[in-house]
Amino acid sequence: MSRTLSPVDSGNTRSARERRIFCARVGHSRIRDYFFGYHYCARCGDTLGDSIGSIYVDSDAIYLHHMHVFLNEGQRIKGCPCPENVAKLTKMDLKLVPRYNSFGYGSRPPWKPKPGTPASDKA
Repeated sequence: MSRTLSPVDSGNTRSARERRIFCARVGHSRIRDYFFGYHYCARCGDTLGDSIGSIYVDSDAIYLHHMHVFLNEGQRIKGCPCPENVAKLTKMDLKLVPRYNSFGYGSRPPWKPKPGTPASDKA
């Protein structure tokens, strides 16, 4: 019996399953995504916390949107330590993190938006 590979499981891309297993073994990346009060790991997409009814603080996190605002618009979000935290990134934080998130923002340095997406039109 042979197994048919889906496009996600093809040899050139990493499947979501592989990224989740990696996070379970090594730990979540410091690169984070944020949407409607929920904080997500940029590598596996797991919910790490929420700030809907409470405050979620991770002083070592780097939020994708904060870095895009800082680098592309030249504005710093008040109280945001993300630009300083970039120096703390290790190879393990970057390993298996997809190149772009679902909104078209770059998920890894140099934090450039994906061409042809609404994120690239804003930059």
